Amino acid sequence: MRMFYFVAHQITGDFHLAQDIAQETFIKAYRSLHTLKRPERLGSWLYAIVKRLSLNAVRGRGNLSPLSDFPDIPDAEPLEARIDRNDVRRQVRRALGRLDEASRQIVTLYFFGDLTMKEISRMLDMSEAAVESRLRRAKHHLKKGLLYMMEETKKSSRLDERFEESVMRQLVPRIAAIEIPVSDLRRAVAWYEKMIGAKAPAGHGDGSAMLFLRGGAGGVGIPSLYLVETKDANRLEFRNTRHGYVQSIIDFYTHDLRGYYRFLRDNGADVNEVDFDSEPNRQGFGFRDPDGNSLGVCNVVLDGQTAGASSDHRIVGKTGGHQYISRIASIEIPVANLKQAVNWYSRILGLKLFGDIRNEAETAMMYLSGGDRIGVPCVYLVQNDDPQRIVFVNTKTGITHSVFDFYVRDVGSFLEGLRAGGVAINGASGFFDPDGNSLAVCDALFPGQV
Repeated sequence: MRMFYFVAHQITGDFHLAQDIAQETFIKAYRSLHTLKRPERLGSWLYAIVKRLSLNAVRGRGNLSPLSDFPDIPDAEPLEARIDRNDVRRQVRRALGRLDEASRQIVTLYFFGDLTMKEISRMLDMSEAAVESRLRRAKHHLKKGLLYMMEETKKSSRLDERFEESVMRQLVPRIAAIEIPVSDLRRAVAWYEKMIGAKAPAGHGDGSAMLFLRGGAGGVGIPSLYLVETKDANRLEFRNTRHGYVQSIIDFYTHDLRGYYRFLRDNGADVNEVDFDSEPNRQGFGFRDPDGNSLGVCNVVLDGQTAGASSDHRIVGKTGGHQYISRIASIEIPVANLKQAVNWYSRILGLKLFGDIRNEAETAMMYLSGGDRIGVPCVYLVQNDDPQRIVFVNTKTGITHSVFDFYVRDVGSFLEGLRAGGVAINGASGFFDPDGNSLAVCDALFPGQV
């Protein structure tokens, strides 16, 4: 991403336009990756895309923006410092402009893009020796004092820390919905409203209902709960074969673990036995909906999640949400090979890993970096040998339902990329992970989702 930005910036001279071009380059490349016939030419292919988009932008605009237009300088900065800063940038651009195009691109990628000689050689399709030779001659022409000014310009023109997150939001920004099989829709809707605080703002249709949680700082319905009436006996659960207990698929967050436990027991929910006196540091427990779908609740906030226990209980009261439940904390997915699954979810869906995976690890917590909060909910991969997978069939329609739905802006392009990558497709918008867990993408937004 940094490479796209700095190439675009070098050609256009416009901080904001370069960000737009970098974003467009990433998305175009992602959607067209299946057309790349020679993977070893990836670098030069990407370089050609960003260069073409940059030149088109310059031609369309007619002239370059003055150097003082980028980046925005805080008003509190003294006028003298602002003039000095702009003068430095003018000198840097003037000096770069005296170099031939190949040398100028090498200098830009090396000093501003932080690429290595090897990476630049692949990108520009020239030998490392040629890159090194041109860089050495360019350094001589730019001279030592100007190189210092280039470093200062690089620091002042750095990308916003959330720029890459905003680009990823274009692709897989969040989990949109979790689909749950139920035998009696009306009963299930009433149960989830009472026990979880999830509500259907517009009622529910024939055979399905979309419910939204109203607590938490991230807005309504991220993700929503989609109840599907079916006679399929499959339920959302799997057995942890290493430890012998049934795993919860959907984990909710509460600020008051003991209080919510009492609430469930008082309202007749099927909840696991917990002795808080003997386990004062317990962080969660399991329970089941009337159809036997395995749920869980926790009071854990991972590093990087910003909606913590200190704020949720205040927000809930203002938004009409549940007195104990504010959001979905994580979804749990069974996998046969943990490292393989982590690699797949990272490559296909852009999930990132919390920490590192040790050789003996049985679980991995991953999160999406797009959206307003990272990791809400997290994706919790659990390695085990149970053949049960997260999938069910709608017996009314015969459709194999995807349990976890991810939101993307362009479903067609995303699915094209999956097909090109050999991912098993399920119906119009569904697909399977390597273990057979059913996933999907959608471009639907419901009222209240942010």
